[in-house]
Amino acid sequence: MRRLFALLLVTSLAMPAGAQITVTHADLEAAFSIDGTNNLYSTESSTQLAAIAAQTGANQTWDFTGLAYDPVYVSTVERVQPPVPGSSDPHLAQATHIFRVANADSVVYTFQGLSATEATFLGVAGPSVLVRFVPFQRSAVVPFTMGSAWSSTYESQFEPGFPPEVTMSTTETTEVVGWGTLVTPAGSTPALMIRTENTTTLSFPPLPPIITTSTEILFTRYGTLNANIFLADGFPASGDYNHFVGGTATAPPPGGAALSLVLEGEHPVSAGADVRLAYTLAAPARVALELFDAMGRRLWSSGSITRAAGVHRVAVGSHSLRTGPYVARLTAGDQSATRTIIIVR
Repeated sequence: MRRLFALLLVTSLAMPAGAQITVTHADLEAAFSIDGTNNLYSTESSTQLAAIAAQTGANQTWDFTGLAYDPVYVSTVERVQPPVPGSSDPHLAQATHIFRVANADSVVYTFQGLSATEATFLGVAGPSVLVRFVPFQRSAVVPFTMGSAWSSTYESQFEPGFPPEVTMSTTETTEVVGWGTLVTPAGSTPALMIRTENTTTLSFPPLPPIITTSTEILFTRYGTLNANIFLADGFPASGDYNHFVGGTATAPPPGGAALSLVLEGEHPVSAGADVRLAYTLAAPARVALELFDAMGRRLWSSGSITRAAGVHRVAVGSHSLRTGPYVARLTAGDQSATRTIIIVR
């Protein structure tokens, strides 16, 4: 969820090179006022990512160039006013800012809060699902700089969602562990290095609770360039960067008339059930079908295979997937199509 917060903060902070970075309330308020188009690119585990993850402290240079990237999605971000899906919910109605985030074939609304002392994330709503973070996810304290730390404990509530006896709670601890310059294929920017440890507990009596942990390192000044490294067992599992183009939000490109990707069966998908996807090719093509989580990490891939023209169906097991949103991406030649998938329990 922290990634979504970073994608929505798109201000340009003017700072001299080599100067310590402090993000203030005025910076965040300005960031919450800009619309635009966001482009996300992912890369796999490498020794270069490991070296970047180890660079903590003052006046660092985090260089994400020279890595092989895959485009994940293009989305538009724009601030909107109620009424929108979810805005009548009493919890989400406490948001001070609402954003519409759209890609080629899906739209969600994110509900943010900004006060004099903290930035918060209250939840997400879409056409078929609503997610509350109760009391809220603390995205940042205000102001913050290297050495700042904060924590957050919240419950995720889904509609349609869990039986009453099932709960999903998350505890996050965050520390700003460095400052310096972020360098990406799209350019460079002053940035803070923000490390978050995440522990999620899914309880469904009488079975034992399921506890999962994850670590994310976010490089950001909450501007037009951000990057992430995701750790598994202390070593980078994947990374990405996103490039935000400010201005009037423009519609992301469609998947293409020759390519379609459809989610079949009931949606949201119950955890444990197969995610059933169907795609149509107008002509024979070499294709790859991939599944990404909400932080852009690739969880599954069909590999690159040649398929004939016509309709093809694929079932992907969801037993290992946690509750939440995912993105399926189909690539054929120079065309691609995406589909958002929600997993619920």
